[in-house]
Amino acid sequence: MHKHLNFAARGIAATLLIAAPSFAQTSWVQSPLNGNWYRLTAAQSWTAAEAEAVRDGGHLATVRSLDEHNWLVGQFGNRELWIGLNDTAVEGTFAWSSGEGVVYRNWCTNEPNDLSGMEDYVHIAGWCIDQTGGWNDQDDGDSYPGIVEVASRPDGWVQSPVNGHWYRRTAPTTWSDAEGQAQREGGHLATVRSQQEQDWLVSQFGSGPGWIGLNDRATEGTFVWSSGEAVGFTAWCAGQPDGGLGNDFVLLDMACAATPGAWNDVDGATTAPGLIERTAAPGSGFSAIGTGCAGALSTPSLDAVFGSQLLVGGRFDMEMTGVAINPLSVPFGLIGFDDQDWDGRMLPFDLTFIGMTGCSIYIEPEIDQTLPRSGGTAEWSVFVPADNNLIGINVFFQGLVLEPGTNAFGAVLSNAGRATIGG
Repeated sequence: MHKHLNFAARGIAATLLIAAPSFAQTSWVQSPLNGNWYRLTAAQSWTAAEAEAVRDGGHLATVRSLDEHNWLVGQFGNRELWIGLNDTAVEGTFAWSSGEGVVYRNWCTNEPNDLSGMEDYVHIAGWCIDQTGGWNDQDDGDSYPGIVEVASRPDGWVQSPVNGHWYRRTAPTTWSDAEGQAQREGGHLATVRSQQEQDWLVSQFGSGPGWIGLNDRATEGTFVWSSGEAVGFTAWCAGQPDGGLGNDFVLLDMACAATPGAWNDVDGATTAPGLIERTAAPGSGFSAIGTGCAGALSTPSLDAVFGSQLLVGGRFDMEMTGVAINPLSVPFGLIGFDDQDWDGRMLPFDLTFIGMTGCSIYIEPEIDQTLPRSGGTAEWSVFVPADNNLIGINVFFQGLVLEPGTNAFGAVLSNAGRATIGG
């Protein structure tokens, strides 16, 4: 994250939880049955959960078949969970909050019963003894997690069926800024390798122009992809590229008369949305930065637990190995949001001058946490709130071990790492 985002990062730092979370939200997960995306809210009333789902661009879940019901129970558990069914408009006439028609029901025996005349909202009931996850009507005073359903990922990422890569559109900006943003999010502006990829990009993002990674800013007339891939396919609009001073950057041009979405080279002051491409799913695991410095017995090494990803509403697990097995040795985790500058000091910053010979700090630390350990391994878990405003933010981690006697300062550092918050 660049310095101009640092004030926002400090606010976000206060929301990163370094203890067991008090919320029940989960990360977004896609159903293989219908392609829609689902997550859990925190426990709350039906009306509050539905309002949250609407803010996410969807509704509480609509269940259209036994297969969908079984998938939801398998994914989120056989327990009390709000779904979108309700009879608030007409007593006894149940409807989905999404507006879809009711084609499937899975009531527990003797339900719905509208106990006390106030039960207008439906939840999956973990206690239903005659079937797994049968439904029950309940009043709005009870507090359960809600299953949110949306048609597409709220963070804007879309997976291409052509190559399996992930794409999203940025806000309008210059080509250089869009490419910089793409790199911060673990990718580049889109590389187009075939007519099939070109057609998919136009169909998916063709409501207006969009930057792709092609450019000739290094050598006029020699176009290259910002990803470094070789140019093996082109889709120029008739009469393009036309060169000209500063026309070094390429976009999909929906104004191309013969072939909307064909390519046009324009200057660096033009603003348009950028089409970011990632080969991996959004939400980065861990990218190592630098190296640690040697302690008395070994060098601390920080890495993510295999398969762990930094996702909204989720837990990100790391391990620091090489911690000295010494009762006076105390491991810490440092979290920051900048790996370029630390209060005016350019990073990485060599700490030899304070007695930490060979040690460098790679991040601007905002949060520190004492870590539990087992033998020579410290365990580190970071919990992220289910707030989609956090998606795309880079978070930086580095381990610190207080190790009296190992150097003049009495401490060593691990390597650092970067992860990007995904949805």
